[in-house]
Amino acid sequence: MKEIGLILIILIAGIFSEWVSAAAPKKLCEAPLIVGWEYWEPFQFQDEQGNYTGLDLDILQAVFAWTQCELSFAERPWQRLLIDIQTGSVDILLGASKTAERMEFSYFSRPYRKEKMALYIRAADQKDYIFKSLGDIVYLPFTLGVTRGYYYGEEYEQLLKSRSFREQLVTVARDKQLYPLLLQGRINGFLAETYFVAYNFLNKDNSKQVIRYPLPLYESDIHVMFSRKTISADLVTLFNRHLQELSIKGYLQKIKSKYCADC
Repeated sequence: MKEIGLILIILIAGIFSEWVSAAAPKKLCEAPLIVGWEYWEPFQFQDEQGNYTGLDLDILQAVFAWTQCELSFAERPWQRLLIDIQTGSVDILLGASKTAERMEFSYFSRPYRKEKMALYIRAADQKDYIFKSLGDIVYLPFTLGVTRGYYYGEEYEQLLKSRSFREQLVTVARDKQLYPLLLQGRINGFLAETYFVAYNFLNKDNSKQVIRYPLPLYESDIHVMFSRKTISADLVTLFNRHLQELSIKGYLQKIKSKYCADC
């Protein structure tokens, strides 16, 4: 009788063990995932308490809060990060445009935001300009501020072939230099990313001296990149599912609105 009881206990324990294994979610991350990031407010930065935050990092952490995966963070220059995700030295990159070349070594998430470039001018000058395209600047005494190495769309790339257009440009090393130059009257306008300008300047400048001119320039989808060397396709599928759920429930828009209400 004791032998039968022992056998029943062993069988029940085995069944319970199998049930627990089946019910438990599949663990996709055996070690913390390394997130490569580059300081760029409002997308990726650390606050005064040292917390990793910003539009991109907030969205990433909101999605991964639904998984068993832990995250660690490695700050490096962008060009270095592109090499590191290719070799598998980092697992994840944020704020990335999807290209055929990058798809060879990375998976891409579904888009989680738009990158929009816009023209900004002084509010007092608004009635002085009527732009139907960026090319109209060539016919005006207009000095345009831009950041070295930035892509502002195909129209801008074509205009760069014109010597007269190039002579109207004031090129800076960092985009934070453009807003003060406009207020000082050293340029008539500048091109910049909408979230960046709203968070760093417009939201903090109650004088409303600068406005975004209603001229469509360039926008593109922004994705999360996952290294094919270290990340499974199953994890990317799970990430996309949770990202979509955040969007449907309105959480994604709440995060975006914290940095720019009308971007």
